Amino acid sequence: MMTEPGATGNGLLVFLEFSASDPAQSLSGALASSLPEHPLEIDLIDVSYGRETDIGRRASVVAGDVAAAGADRVVLAASCAASPMLAPVARQVAERGVPVTLAAAVDPGRVTEGHIRHSMGQISASLGLPAPGDAVAALDLGGPASTALARIEEVLHGWVEDFLRLSGMDAADWPLVRTDLLDRYLRWNSFLLAALWAPPQDPGCQVDVFLTDSGADPAIFGPRAVVRRYRYPHRDCPALGREDVVDDLRARLASAVGVG
Repeated sequence: MMTEPGATGNGLLVFLEFSASDPAQSLSGALASSLPEHPLEIDLIDVSYGRETDIGRRASVVAGDVAAAGADRVVLAASCAASPMLAPVARQVAERGVPVTLAAAVDPGRVTEGHIRHSMGQISASLGLPAPGDAVAALDLGGPASTALARIEEVLHGWVEDFLRLSGMDAADWPLVRTDLLDRYLRWNSFLLAALWAPPQDPGCQVDVFLTDSGADPAIFGPRAVVRRYRYPHRDCPALGREDVVDDLRARLASAVGVG
């Protein structure tokens, strides 16, 4: 799903993020109300992107949506787990004849198997089930991403069935709830798997990274990318909840999108 943008001249600011994010920890939540024009907000796990586990094919669909907005130039921004989408989307937007002048990333880094296992644990907890323990630790995430997604689906299906049996919900409602939950969880995990297997890639434009986490890794943009680093002392709060980070990010995005 896309939230329609305004325009600053002929420049367009695009946020790549997740609808499931806490608004206080999302780019749109932190920035949209204070920008001169509304950005184009793209939900990377929207139903229109399905369960695609190839990052290039996912980026192609996103790039088509961005190019269709009709801007003369684009600025892209993403945070954390969404950051691996910046480079492939930037390249494919440029291939459609729309220059990308900046890719901005807040605490970028690779998605790892550990992230996927942690996410599975969070799903189990959200369903009110016991800690999954060995079921997640033993989950085989190797091989083709589509095969790994099928293994994840098998685990999730069992969890959803356990949730339905324990929920006290009218059994007539089970099919709809089952379909909704499985689709939502599989769309999220398909993105994580696509990002897990994504190679480092130069977006072909200026990259600005805003670093508050020692685990953040701009190496996802490859060794040839032109990367400018903004570093901040560690604090026990999300990067997008920090005024110093948000003020710098807002100023940089507004400057970049306004350059004609």
